[in-house]
Amino acid sequence: MLDISRQLLHELNRGGIRYLHWKGNHHFKDGWNGTGDIDLLVHRDDESPAKGILKELNCIYAKTQRYRTHDHVEDWIGLDEPSGKLIHLHLHFEAVFGRELVDEYTFVPYDLCFEESLLEDGCQIQNPVLEYLLLLCRIKTGDMTDPHKIAANRSYLTETITNEEFYRIMNKLGLTENEIRLLRQTMLDDTVDMRLLHDTLNQWMKKNVRHAALESFRRKWIFYYTQRVKGRSLSFFSKKALPNSGLLIAFIGQDGAGKSTVTDDTVQWLTWKLEARKFYLGNGEHYHSWQKSLRLKMPRNNPLCKMIAGMLAVSDLKALAKKTRKTLARAAKYAGRGGIAIFDRYPQTTYAGINDGPKIRENYLKKINNSVLRAYVSHCADVEEKHLRQAVRIVPNAVIKLILPPEESLRRKPEEDINRIIRKNEIIKNLAFENSEVITIDAAQDYDSELAAIKRFIWSCIRMAAAE
Repeated sequence: MLDISRQLLHELNRGGIRYLHWKGNHHFKDGWNGTGDIDLLVHRDDESPAKGILKELNCIYAKTQRYRTHDHVEDWIGLDEPSGKLIHLHLHFEAVFGRELVDEYTFVPYDLCFEESLLEDGCQIQNPVLEYLLLLCRIKTGDMTDPHKIAANRSYLTETITNEEFYRIMNKLGLTENEIRLLRQTMLDDTVDMRLLHDTLNQWMKKNVRHAALESFRRKWIFYYTQRVKGRSLSFFSKKALPNSGLLIAFIGQDGAGKSTVTDDTVQWLTWKLEARKFYLGNGEHYHSWQKSLRLKMPRNNPLCKMIAGMLAVSDLKALAKKTRKTLARAAKYAGRGGIAIFDRYPQTTYAGINDGPKIRENYLKKINNSVLRAYVSHCADVEEKHLRQAVRIVPNAVIKLILPPEESLRRKPEEDINRIIRKNEIIKNLAFENSEVITIDAAQDYDSELAAIKRFIWSCIRMAAAE
C-alpha cells in the first residue's frame, strides 16, 4: 500500500469519518497501490471533513467531463511522493450505479452500508452480502456486463459470505424467506438461471432503489452532443481536467538532455487520469515539413542544389515560426479549459541563431550577396521574428531546465561541436522566465531520481493551479 494511502486511511479512521470502499472489493487494494481506482463511499454528513483530509494530503479535486458529471460523485487525485504514483479516488456521497455515463440508480438503504461495513487492512469495506445484492442489481441495470469481472466479483463474494450472515442482512432488507432462498441459491450454484431472479429483483428494487429517468435522458444527450460535435477538437477531454485553469509546462535543455524522453514519460504519468497533451515546438526528428523532406533528398555537391537547399531551409524556418505561434495559441486555449500542456522545447527571442530563437537573420542573411535573394531572405527573417515575438507573449506557468555538463552532453551527442554545446549550456542557464515557476534539474543524475524530482515539481504547480 502506498504511503499516501496509509496516511489517508489513518486520518479517515482517526477522524471518525463514515466511509467504505463500496464495490469491487475483491481487488480493492489495487486502488490503494496506485494501479486502479478507489471507489470510496463517504457519508453525506461527513463530506466536508473528508475533503479537508484530502486537501491536507495535497490531493486535488479534478473536474470530470461534463457528460460524466454526477451531483453525488467527485474525482480526487493525489501524488505518492516516494513512488511517484498517482492515486485516483471516486468520492461517492450517494451509492449510485447504472449504465456507463448515466448512473441512474441510487441505493436507498444508505445508512445500512455504513452500519454493516467491515474493517480489512485498515480500510472499511462494504459488507459482502450488500455488495452481492448490488452486484445483481448492477448486472440487471447494465452497469456491469463484462463476464470476467462478474465472475471475479462473484467468486470473491461466494467464498466470503456465510449462510448466517446472508440471512441476517437479507432479513434487515425486508426480503421474504423464499426470496432469500432463491438469492442464496444463485451464490451456491452458478448454473441457476438468473432470469428466475427477475421478479424478485424488480420487487426489491422498487423498495430499495431509486431510478432517475429524466437524469438518464439528460446525461445521454450531453454525451452524444459532446462526442459528435466536439469529439475532434481541443475542447473534447477524455480525462479529468483541473477545476479552474490548466497549465503550460515547458521543458528546455541542450542536446542530449533527454527532453523528448522525459516529456513522453511525464505525459504518460499524467494521462493515467488527468487531461494532458504534448506539444513539440522544435525542428528535430519529430518535426516534418515538405521543405525539410525535399531538402534532405537534394545532392550536397552541386552549387545550385546547395543554394536551393538553403532557400528551402529559410522557408522552413519561417513556416516553423508560424507553426510555433499557432501551436502555442492552441495549447493556451487547451490549458484555459483545464488541460495540462507539456512542451518539448520553447521559443525565445533573446539569443538569435540558436536554442529555438530566430535563426534566419543570424545564420543565413549574412552569407548572401545577391540582392534579390537577400531581399527575400530579409523578408523571411522579418516574418520569422514577428511570429516568434507573438509566440513568446504566451508565458508558460512552469519551466523545467534540464542541465547537463558540456562533457556529458558531448558524450551523448558526439556529432555536436563542443563550443556550440558550451554556448547552449550557458544560454539555457541564463534564459529568464520572470512570470514562470522555474526549476533546474540535473539531467546527468539517475533517471528515476530526475523523474521523481520533476513529478514533485509539477504536482506542486498542479496543486497551486487547482487551488486558485
